[in-house]
Amino acid sequence: MPPIDVPAAGSIRTAPTDGGLLLVLAGEVDAAVVLAFEASAPPPSAGAVVAVDAAAVTFIGAAGVSLVLRQTAALRAAGRRPELHRPSRAMQRILRLTELEAEFTWR
Repeated sequence: MPPIDVPAAGSIRTAPTDGGLLLVLAGEVDAAVVLAFEASAPPPSAGAVVAVDAAAVTFIGAAGVSLVLRQTAALRAAGRRPELHRPSRAMQRILRLTELEAEFTWR
C-alpha cells in the first residue's frame, strides 16, 4: 500500500462515490476540525454518506466519532451499514473502545 499523506491538524471532506458520498477523515480529528467541517459541509441534497475513509486518522475524539455517526445515520436508517475503508489503528481503537465496530462494514 502506498504511503498516506497525513495533515498535522486534521481534515474532513466529502467526495462523490458509488451511491452517495465518501466521508474522508485525516490527521487529528478533534472538535475544532469537526466544527470547521460542519460550517462548510455539503447540504443533505448532495447525497447520503455511504462510506468512510479513515486510513489517515492519527487521532479522533468524541466529536469526530459523533460526526461520523451523524453523517452515516441516514444510511443506517434505511437498513444499510456504511462501509469503513482502511481504518487506521487510531480509528480501530476508538471503535473498539466505544463498541461501535459492528456499525460499519469494514473494507
